[in-house]
Amino acid sequence: MTEEYCFILIDDVAMNNLLSRYILKNNFPNSSIIEFTDPKLGLTYIEENCDNANSIHFITLLDIYMPVIDGWDFLDSYENFNDNIKKNCSIYVLSSSINKADSDKATANKNVNGYALKPLTDTLINAIVKEIENRKNLAGRNSKK
Repeated sequence: MTEEYCFILIDDVAMNNLLSRYILKNNFPNSSIIEFTDPKLGLTYIEENCDNANSIHFITLLDIYMPVIDGWDFLDSYENFNDNIKKNCSIYVLSSSINKADSDKATANKNVNGYALKPLTDTLINAIVKEIENRKNLAGRNSKK
């Protein structure tokens, strides 16, 4: 996996972001990691930075239950972003919720690429990145036809 990534952590609990940062740095030392405890700031960052057609792919790990605006509100706002942003940014819900209704709601959202339980692990982040790479390789092959 030689591609560079920018990981965006959106979780109101700073300790969860710290643990995720540790896992990400160990597995992808050359990638950027940006943390937000305020989802509104995360939305602003994505809108301002993920519109570029460059070699960096943005992977957002989003918590669901947060004060002020939660993950569902975040996804509602993200829905209004342009298609280029959505192409450059993959969203994975990373939650402590074991409620099946939450996982069903997340995976039914067309802007969510996956749902996983906290904490982030080496196995989980590597599976996410592999899934993104496979999707990009498939899209590349389909565009050549």
